[in-house]
Amino acid sequence: MKQPRTQDGPSQGHGGLFYGWWIVIIGCIQDAVKGGTFNTGFSLYFLPVLTELHLSRAATSLPFSLAKLESALQGPLVGYLIDRFDLRVMLVLGTVLAGLGFVLLAFTHTYLSFLLVFMGVLSLGFQTGFNHASMAAVNYWFYRKRGLAMSILQTGQAIGGVVIFPLVALAVLRLGWRHASFLSGVVVLLMVPLVLLIRRSPESMGLLPDGEPRVPHTQSPVTVRRTRRVQDTKEFTAWEALRTSTFWLMAAFHGLRNLPYAGVTVHIVPLMVWKGLDEPTAAFFVGLMAFST
Repeated sequence: MKQPRTQDGPSQGHGGLFYGWWIVIIGCIQDAVKGGTFNTGFSLYFLPVLTELHLSRAATSLPFSLAKLESALQGPLVGYLIDRFDLRVMLVLGTVLAGLGFVLLAFTHTYLSFLLVFMGVLSLGFQTGFNHASMAAVNYWFYRKRGLAMSILQTGQAIGGVVIFPLVALAVLRLGWRHASFLSGVVVLLMVPLVLLIRRSPESMGLLPDGEPRVPHTQSPVTVRRTRRVQDTKEFTAWEALRTSTFWLMAAFHGLRNLPYAGVTVHIVPLMVWKGLDEPTAAFFVGLMAFST
């Protein structure tokens, strides 16, 4: 007589690999696309936009500065919406907005329209459907391996600088910034099928965090001790975390770390051109800099 099989094996997804790692891979690709086309990539647009729209450097910098402010103010709201709705709603919405933002940007011919599209569609989309949502998904899927998963996810920025940024540079230099923007939008929109594969939590697929095996009815002493250690770990709610000094210290350190990078990123290529390099060489060094990070 056959005995029913108990689910005490590894909590895996498709092909023997824990599904959480597929989510990390998708998030890494997202981060690479954002880094190569938007974060670092927009330094390539600075001089062509400045020249074509007859702007000053201060006016050209303004959309990028306002986008950083928008990101800071938008963060808590996006976090609330991620908790309130399905992750995929935010992922798809943000990805579609970012892709359409690039496409619409290619058809702007005035400074006001450029500013409105950049702030109201492009930047809004990237902040809504990329970093916040993908990091939340990884946070749900991993517990003991969360640090490793987050670290792998963050390599996407460097990958984007090495792989995608040179392609954007080639498009801007050979085709012009409008064609490059349109093609970037198409690439971002191609991310929609990928983000639809992301699931909110392992429990929604009958899995456990970190790919842990399901605990059988008869537990060994080692399994019992491990389970108790996990259960004894305190989980903070958002309001509890906000009332701790540790949270504010971490937020301050993170902000101070990003402050210099965010302030100069869009000016990197223009600064190198100002120092005598041509744009292809400047783009090469920016990609090299991304690789070193």
